[in-house]
This record gives sequence, C-alpha cells and structure tokens, in this order.
Amino acid sequence: GNPLGANGVRYLQAFAASSTAASLERELPHPLDSTKPASVHGVFTHALLEGLKKGTNLEGKVDSASLAGYVKERAQELMPADDNQRPDFRFDDTQFIDFGFGQLTPVQVNLTTPAAGFQVRFGKDISKVVHRTSSSATAAVSLKLAPGRYLFAAPGDGDQFLNSTLVKVLGEPISVNL
Repeated sequence: GNPLGANGVRYLQAFAASSTAASLERELPHPLDSTKPASVHGVFTHALLEGLKKGTNLEGKVDSASLAGYVKERAQELMPADDNQRPDFRFDDTQFIDFGFGQLTPVQVNLTTPAAGFQVRFGKDISKVVHRTSSSATAAVSLKLAPGRYLFAAPGDGDQFLNSTLVKVLGEPISVNL
C-alpha cells in the first residue's frame, strides 16, 4: 500500500535468454566441486553458480555488476558460436548487492626482460592501471586478478609499450608471457 516502500530495495533480475531464444543445456563439469561427475544442466545456471565464487570485482568481492559480467562472459564461452542465447541482467547500479568474497584468479606473468618491468591495465579503454612493476628480480611474477579483459604490457613505464597482449581472465589460472 505504500508507493515509497520499494525505494532503496536492492534487486538483481537475471534472464538466461531473451523471450525469442532458447536456453541451452549441455554436459558440463560440476560448477562448485570438480571432484563430482559432470552432468547435463543449463549453461546459464552453470555460469551463475560458478560466478558466485569466481565472479569477483577488483577488490575480490562478488557484487551485482561483477556477477553479471562473469555470467555473460562465461556463458558465451560455454556455448557454440552460433547460439543466440544471451544472458541479461537488470539491477540498480547505485544499489549493488554484495554476495561476499570470492576467489581471485591466479595469473603468472613470465617476463623475457624482468628488469624492464610491466604493467596491467583494465577497463573499457584500458586506462586503469591495476598493477605496475618497474622492474623484477625474477622472470616470473604471480598476481591475482578479478575476471575481465586486461592489457599486459612491457616495459611498464609511460604509455609506450614494446610488448603487449590482451588477455581474458575468467576464473581459471592462466600464464601470460611478456
């Protein structure tokens, strides 16, 4: 009865597919326990359950936006290229839901020239520097990153790079060579 009663309510609506598309089911590994056998279940559900553990933001927490981003990327990765299922999320981006801490992705950076250093950039225009090492004593550096697309670049000073690579981080440990 109170029209203002819903103000400030946090919500997250998630849709596996649009009303004109079918959702896909296939045999996939267990989304929460790799020791359990694979089974047939929905791609969206699989990605959503994984996302509650692996869909972190840069601070290591799973929130509305980081979960939505993870599920969209992961569902696309699990589907055939010609599938038209596109998960959709709706939420108020000023009222995030905090699902707690998740697991950041282990990333090993292998440096050809450790003394040159490297940097990692993130964001729509890859302008946000999330890690910078001016030089390294070792040829391998370990990082932990949230899911997303990153630019790994060496050397790490300024905006001029001799070597760079775009990398998609999506919850599984990866190795990057610079």
